[in-house]
Parts: sequence; C-alpha cells; structure tokens
Amino acid sequence: MSQEITVRDLSFKPFISHEAILTRVKEMALNIEKDYKDRNPVFLVVLTGAFRLAGDMASFIDFPCEWDFIKLSSYKDTRSTGAVDIEFDLTMDVKGRDLIILEDIIDTGLTMHFYMEYLKKHAPLSVRLASLLIKKEAMVYPVHIDYPGFFIENKFVVGYGLDYNHSGRNLNDLWQVI
Repeated sequence: MSQEITVRDLSFKPFISHEAILTRVKEMALNIEKDYKDRNPVFLVVLTGAFRLAGDMASFIDFPCEWDFIKLSSYKDTRSTGAVDIEFDLTMDVKGRDLIILEDIIDTGLTMHFYMEYLKKHAPLSVRLASLLIKKEAMVYPVHIDYPGFFIENKFVVGYGLDYNHSGRNLNDLWQVI
C-alpha cells in the first residue's frame, strides 16, 4: 500500500490491507457456515457498499444458500442524514426463512436498526447481521452484530466497496481519512 491517496478532495492513509480483509471475511464465512450449513439461508446484501464483501463471502461459502440484494441509504458525503431510504427492496419472499444481512459498515446503527424492524413485517424465521466494519463509539441505535469483521475507531474510511461520493469503491484495501 502506498503511503497516501486522494479520493476526490480528501486524503487517506493506509488502514486495513486487502489480505487482512480476506482473512477476516473467510473467518466470518466459516462462522456462518457452522450456524447455517444445513438451513439454506438467504443472504441479503446491502448495496452498494457490501458488494465486495458479498463477492468474497460467496467464494468462501460452501453450503446451500440463496442471495438477494437491497439498497438502503442514509449517508451524504461523509455524514449520516439521520433518515433511511429503501431504494431497492427484497425481490423474494422471505417468510419463514433464515436471513443473514451483509453490511459494509455499522456506525450510528440507524440503517440496520430501521431495516431489522422493517423486516419483521416479512415474517422471517430469523435475522442475523454480518458487518465488515463496526464503529462502536459512534453507535447510537442498538444493533447486535452476529458476525463482526473489524471494530474500528470513528473515522471515515474508503475502499473495498465503501465510497466517498461514489468514488473509491474499487480500492482493494481500506483507507482512513487523514
């Protein structure tokens, strides 16, 4: 990793390497497999940020499962808007199904707190949450993360699917704002 990069008008320093991310994603997948290998769960991928996590997670999942994609938004620039919009919802019936939500990052917890409540109307059998990054000190809304990736400090990050105004998602490593 180089020492510093610029994405749009912000500078970032190296944070978590792609190799470390893949190691942790594999560990998360193995933990999920222990819990669900005989249950055919549905993975709900929160777009757009969790697309990289989902792709790598899928390569480590070796049991029957299904995948669906949702799009939620609560961010503008580097800050939460305080409201959650469902831009793209479930495309399958999840009544009586085990759901595993794949999220890129949990900070205030607003988005997942809102969506997990919203999912109740679909009557799933269970809902669990996997998140690559968790900012515990920023959490305002109570959210239980069943499959945590990395606990990080409350600083803005980009890369591995996370963006800054739609840029930087393609970066393999994670970078932290300077």
